[in-house]
Amino acid sequence: MQMNMIKGAFFLEEITEDIIEQIIASGINEISLKWEHYDNELVNLLRTSNIKVYIEVSLFVSEELWQKYPDSRPLDRDGKLMDPINWYYGVCPNHVKVREEKLSIIARIIETFNFDGLWLDFIRYPCHWEAARDSNITEYCFCKNCLEKFEKDRGGSPEGDAWVAWKCQQITEFVRDVRERVDLSGKNIQLGMFAVPWIGNTCGNAIHSIVCQDFPRLSKYIDVFGVMTYHKLADQSANWIEEVVDKLAKITGKPVVPLVQSIDTPTLISKEDFEHSIGLAVGEPSKGVIIFHFHDLLANQRKYEVVKKLFTTEL
Repeated sequence: MQMNMIKGAFFLEEITEDIIEQIIASGINEISLKWEHYDNELVNLLRTSNIKVYIEVSLFVSEELWQKYPDSRPLDRDGKLMDPINWYYGVCPNHVKVREEKLSIIARIIETFNFDGLWLDFIRYPCHWEAARDSNITEYCFCKNCLEKFEKDRGGSPEGDAWVAWKCQQITEFVRDVRERVDLSGKNIQLGMFAVPWIGNTCGNAIHSIVCQDFPRLSKYIDVFGVMTYHKLADQSANWIEEVVDKLAKITGKPVVPLVQSIDTPTLISKEDFEHSIGLAVGEPSKGVIIFHFHDLLANQRKYEVVKKLFTTEL
């Protein structure tokens, strides 16, 4: 399916009527909105202004799930419970009730919301990937749910290639189940996922062994990959954005849209660096860019003006 260039922004907070004008004026043609913040009236207003709306669903993450399902809190190989990492509360992706609840939410969104695309977020095994710098990453999950399911499905010791392949399969099968619901709806909905920007042997092949995103197999079900190329958070140069997009597009054969951070974390992003990173992000074979995130642009007028200039006159 042919895809027009996405000139997008992610919205961490609710969209209110008073910022609609700023969204339209910025030249944005796609917004990514958390499903909890969906407002039918405002979404319809955006769509009538030729702005596509993608709905984001956070999957295997949240403190609330730890509280609701205590056994969804991941265990490491030594049986130690995962601790929160700043805001991040990873959740076991094999918890039956969690999977059922998330699929139920997605089915309701598909049935009742008016939108153009669906982003699967935190579609991975537990890992606060932004903080990883080498292969010394704690692996999850070795809870009772995981070990019993692995024994039933494959058997043997939870290690090695069979264990990693099985873990990747659990993520891929969830995406497959979402794909089936999208297709059965008969609606023209693009299915996307937010990918960890690890390619090949990064951090010791952690894309497979730790987060378990098997891009070639996922590409069977995914229409577009949004890759989280937050270069400052990942302690990378802006050129890294271009490298990741190129490699992921070759691996998947699908449209790739990088997410570029505007937030000054962990260090300041200058206006010039921000503009440069967007320019690299939209180079071939990229299908656009998504700014993370819009309310940060509103708090930093210089960056908002960069986006407005690029989105309305140069891209």
